[in-house]
Amino acid sequence: MNEISVPVLAGIIFAAICAVLLIAVGVMNIRSGRKALERSRSEGQVVAWHKQVLMLFGLNNIVFACLLVLLTLLIMIANPGVKYAIIALIALLFLASIVLVASCVSSALQTSRNLVSRPGEKSQE
Repeated sequence: MNEISVPVLAGIIFAAICAVLLIAVGVMNIRSGRKALERSRSEGQVVAWHKQVLMLFGLNNIVFACLLVLLTLLIMIANPGVKYAIIALIALLFLASIVLVASCVSSALQTSRNLVSRPGEKSQE
């Protein structure tokens, strides 16, 4: 069994704490997004979940936490076959994160355009 040095162990613990915090923030964002969707639907607006900025941001936080965990595993594992599988997963999650960020920005821009196009209405937050 390989011995882990103190700085490496501290890095692993720090990465684990960051991952847990990112997942917690992601779950809170998704819950807030669901409440905002329910509020919008009760007002008669039709909004798809994949256009809700908080839900997209929450999903992106969870994907980023998974990336952080996989990068930590990549540093720790010595088997080349497992490393290639982890690299493939990292690439897929990185692409998913890019798509989620682009969707989040697009939804935020669309929401701001909708607010500007209706200046007489007050936004309720």
